[in-house]
Amino acid sequence: MSQRKRSLPRRQFVKNSAATLIGASMAPSLLAAGKQAANIQELELWEPDLAGQFDYPLPRYPKNLPSITNVNQLLPMARQLASEPPRAGLSHLPGYGIASGEKALLIAPSNYDRLVVNAIATALKERGVRVDIAIMDASGGRGAGMRRDGETGDGAAEGAGTLNSLKNPRPRTRGKPWFIDHARLMNYKLVIEGSGGPLVYTTEGITDFFHQHILWPTSHNFFLRTGTPSELRMAIDQWTMRPLLEGGVARITDPEGTDLTFTIFPELWSLVEERERRPRVFPGHLWGVPQMVIVPKSDARGIVAGSANHSGFYPTIKVHLEDQQVVKVDGGGGYGDVWREIIDRAKDIQWPEYPRKGFSWLIEAGMGSDPGNIPSWCWNSGEIRTSGIIHFGFGVGSQTERFSRFIGETGLPGGHNHIHIRFPTYDITNTRGETTRIIDKGRMTAFDDPEIRQLASRWGDPDKLLRRLWIPAMPGINYPGDYQRDFGNDPLVWMRKWKGILEQEVDRVLLYGYRIPNDPITV
Repeated sequence: MSQRKRSLPRRQFVKNSAATLIGASMAPSLLAAGKQAANIQELELWEPDLAGQFDYPLPRYPKNLPSITNVNQLLPMARQLASEPPRAGLSHLPGYGIASGEKALLIAPSNYDRLVVNAIATALKERGVRVDIAIMDASGGRGAGMRRDGETGDGAAEGAGTLNSLKNPRPRTRGKPWFIDHARLMNYKLVIEGSGGPLVYTTEGITDFFHQHILWPTSHNFFLRTGTPSELRMAIDQWTMRPLLEGGVARITDPEGTDLTFTIFPELWSLVEERERRPRVFPGHLWGVPQMVIVPKSDARGIVAGSANHSGFYPTIKVHLEDQQVVKVDGGGGYGDVWREIIDRAKDIQWPEYPRKGFSWLIEAGMGSDPGNIPSWCWNSGEIRTSGIIHFGFGVGSQTERFSRFIGETGLPGGHNHIHIRFPTYDITNTRGETTRIIDKGRMTAFDDPEIRQLASRWGDPDKLLRRLWIPAMPGINYPGDYQRDFGNDPLVWMRKWKGILEQEVDRVLLYGYRIPNDPITV
């Protein structure tokens, strides 16, 4: 498909040459940072000189990311993916390992770095896999608005589609992803497509080919996110989920104002697995509550507060919950206005699979688990894979045929609004009265477990493999200032200021991770 040419401001344009990457574009602090890292263990981290001044982890960002200019630099990471089996479910830890002689279709957006696409295809071909590549036009759709200069978006955009469907419901036929019929026609064993959302195993019940995501729009995303061994990542996920699968009373707090309590009923995990066709442990996207499963006794109560969602930032919002459902929304600027209207318009509507009328049910508390993730897309959805961050989802959703038929016949929405929290503490107390803390002020406690650290030592230094490479700056929480005045009233003002501070410490090219993706496919 054709790719629309983009006219970029001169300051955003980055020539695809090592000379530019290493020379003129370098900030002085980065030139002095020393040897470029060959792997995540060699990364040097920048932190402001504020030791001992805050109770929460200080802001952090890598300084000596490598200048990646050829496929060979990414092949070790790509070979790792090509050797690992595909994983079912909404997996943020994909595997591309299929047998020699089988066929794979790699579908990438046109604004993805060609080096990432070429590296994955090359690694698969080395194993004897036959690979076809499709580059899809990304000039339209939600990914098209991603800015190349580090600017982030307005969170009020999230929820607009839901509100529109409530105002103007139009019956519709649910379509299926176009590549399903093509994959079957061409006998593909693996389709690599998408950066999030459910896989066709979940939405369509398809098992005759594997569907896995491609999560890395830039070469630096790829370098960082494949730097932690998958076996270690899986062990972290299993350790974190163990007390949640047992069940108990959970409490989540956060310095922006979240204080939420709820019961995890152990029997709900069977519904997650059998009704919703989702594994109990989703690699890289862990269930802080049983995903999309609400029963009459569901009892989440309290407040969830934050200033970020998948599309950007908004003034601090506080949503009040009773019996697992949002009953009141305070603040939030334009995002709060949209949410309040959604609640009002949906208050008399009964969705299938839900015990009472209304829309804004707590159906998600997704927990990232990757200490190496950095959201360099400057679009907040990227941060949800980072270890210790929780993104709450409030709405309705289900994979049942009854729910899908209702959505199609009525034209009413399914989906959810988000609130991200960056420094949560998550405790769960089981029926024996034993409390386990799985996240402590944004740090996953699995990283301190002796067995996890012993496993990490097989690949290097546990302190370096299990450190979080990116931590955001929030005034009054982990950076000087007043939270409400300097951040909560208008987070976008602070984000623009912070961008300038960070650019003095970290090179722009490495900070935003973009090469202009006009290179040819070479494999």
